[in-house]
Amino acid sequence: MKDTLLTFITQLIVMFLGFIVNKILAVKFGVADFGVFNIAKRGGTVISFILLMGLGISIPRYLSMSFVQNKNTGAKYFSNAVLIIFFNSLLAFLLGLLFEKRFSIILFGTNNYSNLTIPIIIFAIGITMNTFIYAAFRGSGLYVLFSISQIVGQSLVMFSIFMGSSVKSVIFLWGIISILFTLALALIVVLKRNSQYDMFEVSFKFYYHELKELIIYGAPRIVGEIIQFSYYLIPLIIINNKYSAHQTGIFSASTGILQMFLPFFSYLGLILLPYVSASIANKNFANVDRRISQLIFIYLCFAFGAIIFGYLFTDFLLKLLYSSEFLNSENVVRILLFTLAPRSIFLLLRNPIDAISKIPYNTLLLVISLIIQLTCMINATTITLIAWSFVISDLCLAIGSVILWFLLKRKYRGNYEES
Repeated sequence: MKDTLLTFITQLIVMFLGFIVNKILAVKFGVADFGVFNIAKRGGTVISFILLMGLGISIPRYLSMSFVQNKNTGAKYFSNAVLIIFFNSLLAFLLGLLFEKRFSIILFGTNNYSNLTIPIIIFAIGITMNTFIYAAFRGSGLYVLFSISQIVGQSLVMFSIFMGSSVKSVIFLWGIISILFTLALALIVVLKRNSQYDMFEVSFKFYYHELKELIIYGAPRIVGEIIQFSYYLIPLIIINNKYSAHQTGIFSASTGILQMFLPFFSYLGLILLPYVSASIANKNFANVDRRISQLIFIYLCFAFGAIIFGYLFTDFLLKLLYSSEFLNSENVVRILLFTLAPRSIFLLLRNPIDAISKIPYNTLLLVISLIIQLTCMINATTITLIAWSFVISDLCLAIGSVILWFLLKRKYRGNYEES
């Protein structure tokens, strides 16, 4: 409960800082450039999960299980993960140099933004490194360090916003700051000389058994991670090609409000991954089941509260978080707010599902959900109908997660009773 409360408070602070970041950028760039910025930022985020290769899920799982079972394998998993990220980042940078124009066409529908390719790649590398070190902190039970690092990291992002004068410079500086901050964190924990930080060792060689486990567990989940973070990128690409950069900016403001609330749900869910993994290792599943039942109730209460508040004060939120230029997105915001409840349930259950099973069920759910979303979007004739496609696909995602969780619980209990 202490870890949950700490994460809750941290996410409120991070969410507040996110509000400030979006407000400054919306005023600085205006509607059209704000849309371009969001495509660049979300594109970089999707790339980061390709570079991460599922390590955001696999590292906390294996580090926590290594710690509980008193196995001296945590450092091997950590070393392998660092080398994976290094080589993937190097490859991404080289591909960015070779295919600048092609990348711009895929993301923006034109090669006019090819000068953003390398900044986006650098941003993606920074996000990859951030996500990995935070995942390692969670897997090692270092929740205080995890929480403090998040707040400091989000605060440092402010420098890129104030120093950058264009979309290109902001994205580039954001990436550089993220890389330097992660390196500083890694240096601090590697140099620590007590048992709590024993797992944070880098030996610059591959341990093939642990490498195989990381790849087998993490690689099938890459598709799911990409799909999850493409949810808020694909609509912007479609709208940018079908309508205009101005309409893209309007829609990105609507989804931006959602994305500022969602970290609250996702990071509380992330705590459950090492928690469930450790409980499975200890054969103590009853506590996990009880905790998740409690959190489902809390999540739904918070989500419905946010929906009601957002629906009543849509205009106020748009002016507060962005500017009066974005008031045209009022109807879209109100529609998208309905996705908070089903999306929160998925974000809660996805990590326990990953912890209890090596089979990437979440990836299957996300693929089905994306197919539903794309089908609705392709047939949509207005931006309003595109917004409703989010609601429909997220409802399917939540229902699938709940059904899957109950089936896996029953299967796990049956196997445990037999053993």
